[in-house]
Amino acid sequence: MWLIDTNVFIYAAGKPHPHQEGSLKILEKSLTNPQEYNIDTEILQEILHVYHNRKEKNKGMELVENILRMFPQPFPISAKDILKCCAILKKYEINVRDALHAAVIENHNLEGIITYDKHFYLVKEFKVVMP
Repeated sequence: MWLIDTNVFIYAAGKPHPHQEGSLKILEKSLTNPQEYNIDTEILQEILHVYHNRKEKNKGMELVENILRMFPQPFPISAKDILKCCAILKKYEINVRDALHAAVIENHNLEGIITYDKHFYLVKEFKVVMP
């Protein structure tokens, strides 16, 4: 199973961009193979945060509702994930939110993450794929 990162949803839902087509293709694949993809609840928070900062709060809420229809059981963030996040932050120079995603990937034995964020390649414990 793969975790789909926040930026994939933002590019898919946003204005025309070179990453939009790849993002839409991954989301289409997730519809045909839902058992192969998921998100964590931090991704939903990130989307709300981004759209709130853009003064597009309603668009962000609509996107989150649509994502939850696609992924009705996102991985929750647990105390175990926070502790793993701390261990990852000690080992790698990545931001806290991404360390939290990395913790979810590791704690749930996922194959990796689908993302445009290149700094995930620093973490050697899982695979990183760009759409």
